[in-house]
Amino acid sequence: MRALCDTLDYEGYETHGYTSASEALAAMRERGFDLLLADLQMPGTNGIDLMKSAQLIDPTLVAVIMTGHGALETAIAAMKAGALDYIQKPIKLATTLPVLERALSVRQLRIEKKRLEENVRERTEELKIANRELEAFSYSVSHDLRAPLRAVSTFTQALLSEHTGHLNGEGRRLLQNVNAGAAHMDRLITDLLRLSQLNRQPLHKQPTRFADLAQSVIDGMAHEREGRRIEFTIADFPTWQVDQGLMRQVFVNLISNAIKFTRDREQARIDIGYRMDGGTLVCFVRDNGVG
Repeated sequence: MRALCDTLDYEGYETHGYTSASEALAAMRERGFDLLLADLQMPGTNGIDLMKSAQLIDPTLVAVIMTGHGALETAIAAMKAGALDYIQKPIKLATTLPVLERALSVRQLRIEKKRLEENVRERTEELKIANRELEAFSYSVSHDLRAPLRAVSTFTQALLSEHTGHLNGEGRRLLQNVNAGAAHMDRLITDLLRLSQLNRQPLHKQPTRFADLAQSVIDGMAHEREGRRIEFTIADFPTWQVDQGLMRQVFVNLISNAIKFTRDREQARIDIGYRMDGGTLVCFVRDNGVG
């Protein structure tokens, strides 16, 4: 043991030698080590048991087992138990030093892997907290939005049902638009709540024709299209399994952007189409706007 420590010290390693497993384990509990170089057979224990006990103290520790020429099968068993490599006695520096260098490289990889895993755990916990805050925020916002929205919806419905005779055609049309907008806003609030809960709830998928969905979104944007010349082209989409509420909001965002950014075009063109990428339906909204 002394001869091996002196030789490795000379090669630039910082070594600590122990002649019993209990002394070695006590030292490992007090300070950090990178590598365990242990004899396969030793008084009172063996290298495999020492290695397992040491790796309970530091899971990133690498172990190399020293063994006699006749114990090759046992050395292989040590590697199966977790040793990185083995060195046959009598020890030769030409074969020992490459093994130690490789073992220390693995040690660095293990430390880096542990650090990354800890970072992932920390980020995961941060995301859980953020999701809980988002859910609480969404509930609060939806509650605060629904109260005035309910009043708008109630009063417009009362006007339409009880005072429609006092309104001309244009007034009734505008009031119906207000009522439709309130209903649309209520759906958006519901979808916002569902979006905040997606980490716990599945999507509500159902067969949907995107062409019909896109057309209904366009029909609901009559006010945004008023006075504009916009040519819409909608492809003949296949029926696809989607969450209709969330997909509708996707189309609302994209089509409203297309209408907005083609306002300087005398003749605006907005194409809503798709292509198949293997088994995936890839949709697009394309316009001749500014960007």
